[in-house]
Amino acid sequence: MKELCLDTANQTLGVAFLEEGKPQWIVQRFQQKNHSIALMPAIEDGMKELQWEPKDLDRIYVSYGPGSYTGVRIGVTTAKTMAYALQCPLCLVSSLAIMAASAPKGIVVPMINARRQHVYAGIYEWDGEKVVSLHEDGYFSLEEMIDRASAFEEVIFTGDAKDFKEEILAQIPEAKIQEGWIDSAPNPYGMVFCPYEEVSGEAIHTVVPNYLKRVEAEENWLKEHGTQIEETNYVERTK
Repeated sequence: MKELCLDTANQTLGVAFLEEGKPQWIVQRFQQKNHSIALMPAIEDGMKELQWEPKDLDRIYVSYGPGSYTGVRIGVTTAKTMAYALQCPLCLVSSLAIMAASAPKGIVVPMINARRQHVYAGIYEWDGEKVVSLHEDGYFSLEEMIDRASAFEEVIFTGDAKDFKEEILAQIPEAKIQEGWIDSAPNPYGMVFCPYEEVSGEAIHTVVPNYLKRVEAEENWLKEHGTQIEETNYVERTK
C-alpha cells in the first residue's frame, strides 16, 4: 500500500510518502505563509524521487485542524481534490495528535498558541503502537489547560508549549517541555499512528476543516446579528 501524508496546519510544512507503512520520503520545512506555493512542488518532488505516479496512491492522510485557518484550508483542499480525483480514501487526522505522535512516548500535551493566553490543546499517550486521546481536543485558556495536565504525572509538553514555559513550570515544575524546532515540529509520518476518520467517494465533498474556533471577525458578526452561520462545503464540484 502506498500512502501520502500532508500537514500544513501550522508553520511546519510536512509531506511524507509511505509504502507498506514504512516512510520512503519525508520533507519538513519551517516556513510562514508559503504553504500555498510550496505544497504541490513538495508533493511533485517526492513523486519524482520515488518514481511514483499519482494513480499509485492508495490512501491520503491530512491534518485537518486545528491550527492556522489558512494553512489548514490549504492542506484540506489539496487532499480533498487529490483523493476525489484518484478515488482513494481520505483520512482526517487532528494536527494535535500528529504533534503527540512526534513526541517521546508518555503523556503528551500538544499545544498551538491561539493568542490572548489561549491554546488549542489535547492530552494524548502511546498505547502500544498507536497514539490515543485522553482528553478531547479543544480551545482552552492556558490556565485551564495547564490545570488539566497537572492531573497526570511526567507530562511532556510539545508544539507551542515553549511559548508558555514560565507558566507551565510554575504549576508543574517537573514538566518536560520540548523547546527546539526539531523536537517540537510535527512529523507527517506520525499520522499513521494517530486516530483518524476515513471518508471516500462522494463523502469527500462534505469534509470541512476542524478549526475548533471561528475566526474573530465571524464571532463578532454572530454577536451582532445573533444568528448561526451554517458550516458549508467550500470545495464544490462543477459540471
